[in-house]
Amino acid sequence: MLRNADHLAYDQAAEELECQIQFLEKMRREKNIVMFWSKSREVGALFKRAKISWATRQLLWARYEAVNRGVKSFQNEFALENLDKISFELTRLEMDHINPDSPLTEPQYHLGEFWNHADRVKKMLRNLFLPIEKLDSLWQRYHEICNAVKKYDHESRKCDVVSFYYLRDEIKRYGLIARNNPDKALQRLNCVTYKVRKAMSLSEKERSELFAMIRSTSENAERLKNKKVL
Repeated sequence: MLRNADHLAYDQAAEELECQIQFLEKMRREKNIVMFWSKSREVGALFKRAKISWATRQLLWARYEAVNRGVKSFQNEFALENLDKISFELTRLEMDHINPDSPLTEPQYHLGEFWNHADRVKKMLRNLFLPIEKLDSLWQRYHEICNAVKKYDHESRKCDVVSFYYLRDEIKRYGLIARNNPDKALQRLNCVTYKVRKAMSLSEKERSELFAMIRSTSENAERLKNKKVL
């Protein structure tokens, strides 16, 4: 005959198993498959340790097996749905952030939008339940897309560093042109002003220096233009 303490231990063990199985059933309803099987293994180990009556064990084990069968029955279909979802999102990541005005052979990207989206896609890849055999190819595609944008970012920054010296020399060249053709020089200096505004990686100091050169060269071209009129 069991002592009261033994009855209490049996009841507590059964109650803990009941709570864990209810939690598994909740995860099944929410289709949280990624975490489900890890939790299910924990509950299976708990059954081995639990000291409960044979009848109670049979009842709880039947529920435990039923919830596992339920998840197995829909997880393949669910994984394929998620595969469609992540494949669509990877295509959007690849295409949605390209500047529509850039050449088709040399796409330019809206970088801030791209990296925010890339972070969201990475979380989806980590958290969605997906076919195991597709995971490597999905991650490979994700990294290929990100590496292409990293390369663009790196190259564009290199170009911008060079462009400071190029723009500086261009302004000097138009200063020389102004001696013979101030109208042409003023027109070209307006184009250089636009380039300086658009250059992404110029420091504030470099940008200020270029604008100061443009102002000085433009003022000199205006003076030369007025002299010619006189």
